[in-house]
Amino acid sequence: SGRGTLKPGEAFSIQKNMKDVGKMLEEFTGRASLGKARELGPGLSGLLFAVRFALGRLLSPRQMFSGNAYVRKEAWKDAATFVGGFGSILMLGKELNLWDMELDSRSSDFAKIRIGNTRIDPWGGYQQFVRLYAQIATNSGVALDTGKVYKQDPLAALTRFLRGKASPLASMVADFKTGKTYVGDDVNLKSPQQWIDKVSPLLPMDIYEALVSGGPILAGAIALPGA
Repeated sequence: SGRGTLKPGEAFSIQKNMKDVGKMLEEFTGRASLGKARELGPGLSGLLFAVRFALGRLLSPRQMFSGNAYVRKEAWKDAATFVGGFGSILMLGKELNLWDMELDSRSSDFAKIRIGNTRIDPWGGYQQFVRLYAQIATNSGVALDTGKVYKQDPLAALTRFLRGKASPLASMVADFKTGKTYVGDDVNLKSPQQWIDKVSPLLPMDIYEALVSGGPILAGAIALPGA
């Protein structure tokens, strides 16, 4: 159209730019490509939960440093909108005493809405990576029950993180092999609660726990954002 002028020898490819933008959207929406390992996808899904989703969460920050200026600009805009929007809502609710929120990034409760025993995580899987990076960088963690800082081995933090990404079947195998559940409880085959925790869908369990701890109003409030 003549509205833009390229430098001598410079070229503009609509196809390349659309491909780069498509790659960014894949990773930001949790549909990252497995590349040459895509044929292994079904097998990986037997070991890890939502492989492409987790890979997208891991890789998407790199788009903010893309060599493509169009992708880089859009990635920064999307990230700033996402973090700024949810962060503002969470901080406002904390200041208004509508809920509690942990500000230490080494804690499992970091940047989550906490109402009684109920947690709401609006970050779509990114919070877990931030916590992992913080624990590895500082060699420490924060105990969920006491709030005390403890020494955390980076390799142990990474191992625990990967175990948390295990598929339900792989998680069961790990529990029986180690004799401990993911949260550190002893495996007890006679415990109905442990079996319920392993096989029940997440949302019904969240609603049930909210109902027990806070009554029907809290359970109703949890149902919509949980869904």
